[in-house]
Amino acid sequence: MYYIVAKNVSKYFSNTKAVENISFSLKEGERLILLGPNGAGKSTLLRLLSGILRPDTGYIEILGNKTVPYNSEINRYVSFLGENYALYDNLSVIDNLIFFGTLYDIEKEEIIERAKEILSRLDAIEFINRKVGELSRGTKQKIAICRALLNKPKVLLLDEPTAFLDPHATDELHSVIEEADATIVYATQRFDELHKMKGKIMLLDHGRKKAYGSLEQILSSIKDINVEIYLLNEKKLLLRRWNFIQKRNKINAKLKSASEIPELIEDIVKEGGKILSVSYLRESISNEWVVK
Repeated sequence: MYYIVAKNVSKYFSNTKAVENISFSLKEGERLILLGPNGAGKSTLLRLLSGILRPDTGYIEILGNKTVPYNSEINRYVSFLGENYALYDNLSVIDNLIFFGTLYDIEKEEIIERAKEILSRLDAIEFINRKVGELSRGTKQKIAICRALLNKPKVLLLDEPTAFLDPHATDELHSVIEEADATIVYATQRFDELHKMKGKIMLLDHGRKKAYGSLEQILSSIKDINVEIYLLNEKKLLLRRWNFIQKRNKINAKLKSASEIPELIEDIVKEGGKILSVSYLRESISNEWVVK
C-alpha cells in the first residue's frame, strides 16, 4: 500500500505557478527529501499533502484516501510541521502539548509522558512549564517538533524543521526522525542535512521537479550553484581554490557543480572553520566574487 500518492499535482496563486505537475509515491516507512532554494515550491507542496491547500489539478492520496474532500479520520494519522510554530504563546509548553494531543484523542497521561521523552531528547525539558511566548525561536521550534510527534504519526510532513536549532539539537532531531515509524516528506534547503538522512531526494525549483534520485545523482545534476555556509566561528579563511565572499561567519561561494560541496567543506575544515550549515541559494548574493 502506498501511504502517499501525488499525481500530476499543480497549484497556482494568481498567475504564479507555485507547484507544477508533481508526481511521486511513497510506501510505508519510505522517506522523501524535498531540496530547493527559497521559493522552490517546497512549502506549498507540503501544504497540499497536508490537506491545508487543494490542488488546482491532479490529486493526492494519503493512506489510500484522497485529501479532497477533507477526511478527519486520515488526519488523525498525519502530522504537519509548517513554517510557523502553530503554538499558543500565552499557554505553557505542557498546556500547549496537552491541548494538541487531545485533538488526537490521546490520554493526558500519555501526552505528558510522550512530551517529556521528546523534550528531554531535544534538550528542552527545562522549559516544560514556561509560557511559549517567553521562549527563543530555537526553543519554540523544539516544542513544535514535539507537537508534531505526539500522535506517533503514520505520515510526517516536515518543513525545514531544523530552522533555528543548534547543531546538537539538529543531530538529535535527525535521530528522532530516523527512529520514527512513519512515512516522511522532509523539506530543506540545507545540503549538509542530506548526508544525515536516508531516502530519495526531489530537487525543486520554481515549483517544478528538476531531478529525482540518490544524493550522488542530485548533486551531479546541479550546475553553477551558489551556496551559503554559516560557521560556528569567525575564522578568516583563504580557500585559494574557490570563488567566495566571507563576511564574519558567513561564506557565499560560487561552484561549478553541487558535487564540489564536499571538497569545499573539506577545505574549510582544514583551515579551521567549523561548519554550522550549508544552504542552497538560487541567485548570487553579490557579483563581486573573489577569484583566487
